[in-house]
Amino acid sequence: MIPGWYPNGFVAMPVLMDTTPWAATFTFAGSQGSGWVYGYVGISIVVLAILGGVLSFVRIRLVLIAPLIVLGLALFLALGPVAFFLSAQGQYLVYVVVIGSAGVGIFTVELKHRMSIVRLRNLINRSLLSQSKLLIPTLICVVVAVDMFRYNLFVNYMVPPTPNGSPSNRVAVHEWLANNRGDNTGRVLDPSQPENGWQIPMVAGLAGYENNGSTSIFSANFIRNLRTTNPNPSGVIAYSVEELLSSASDLLLIANTDWVVADQPTSLRAYPGAVTTDGGAVIIPTGGGLPLIASEEIKIVDQQVQFVPIAREMGINTDNGSAEFIPILEDDLVEEVVQSSGSNIKSHVSDHVIESQYVRIDYSLSSTAYLQLSYSYYPYLRVMIDGVEVSKFPTAFGLIGIVAPEGSHVIEIEPYLSPLRRVTYVISVATFLLLGLLYIRSFRRLDTMTL
Repeated sequence: MIPGWYPNGFVAMPVLMDTTPWAATFTFAGSQGSGWVYGYVGISIVVLAILGGVLSFVRIRLVLIAPLIVLGLALFLALGPVAFFLSAQGQYLVYVVVIGSAGVGIFTVELKHRMSIVRLRNLINRSLLSQSKLLIPTLICVVVAVDMFRYNLFVNYMVPPTPNGSPSNRVAVHEWLANNRGDNTGRVLDPSQPENGWQIPMVAGLAGYENNGSTSIFSANFIRNLRTTNPNPSGVIAYSVEELLSSASDLLLIANTDWVVADQPTSLRAYPGAVTTDGGAVIIPTGGGLPLIASEEIKIVDQQVQFVPIAREMGINTDNGSAEFIPILEDDLVEEVVQSSGSNIKSHVSDHVIESQYVRIDYSLSSTAYLQLSYSYYPYLRVMIDGVEVSKFPTAFGLIGIVAPEGSHVIEIEPYLSPLRRVTYVISVATFLLLGLLYIRSFRRLDTMTL
């Protein structure tokens, strides 16, 4: 995977590099960036590792100082001006964390040794000292866990935006999107960027597209029509930005895409409403996508690889958010049948809220209809209308399909844990409780041995 990120591979001869910001490495003023350049290493890990080296030096245990030297070398290669072996300085931060963790272990051993040579006068103090030795690793683990907890939230897109999260040629793009998104809730398609599945949500606060195979298997081929992904087992050919804004524009409607980003030079600079940034990119408004498409008909179609023909055949009407039919692969997946009203169906979305692990769509329908939502189908998603769970089915695009009643209602989408994940979580909790029980019992053994 790594050689695919770098044109010349990930091994490099000594070469001058742009230095990694200290703030991005040791604080959350930055952290994480394109091409594995930045990354928070954990200030607690580094500090405790250095303290471990100092304590080892005081005891003249020169062997234990070696990890501290390696830690310093890794930090220099990550923060300094020269990449000696790896082509991105951020890759050295992995070694900082690994060696730093070893240094934390050395600090723990040295601290326990310091406490073991303390002479106490009475039995009670000796008992407390023995118990405190067991508490030392626990407290250190708690400190590191609390320190790294925010990093875990960062990985899950739950912390405030980071100024270092954008590639150099997308800083202005993401800033513009963040400042001009208004009430828009549509997605941003940036086909040439490899990591905007997390960068655009983190920096611009808008939805993007996954490109590394993490999308639902049901909608993976549809997403590959919009942008190249890896892997691509079906050999889907992504449409160009020019095609998506012209002959393949129905795909942007179905995917609810509000903006498309292209690199210069491009003729799209002259596209109505296009914004050219200083970083060499062009932001093109699509005119808005459709969070949902309504129809009173469903139609069985063949498995698709290139989706433009079937999208065009649907006859999507942007004025009333309807189509002539919703394409499906199997009719037995649809549990309800919609009776045609004989009139042109109309849908309207009055509010669309996208949050982490939650989606809400306030809509109105002129009659009961099949709806195709602009969200990937996945078995462990709960779709509700007015708080009541409804059955769902995958459309031919791999998106969520439901039967919705006429009138004004609220659709909500929430994920839930699969049975396998529930079992693994139960095992994890049981293991944690067992370890806690064994830890408590160890105190009793120490008391018995002391007496």
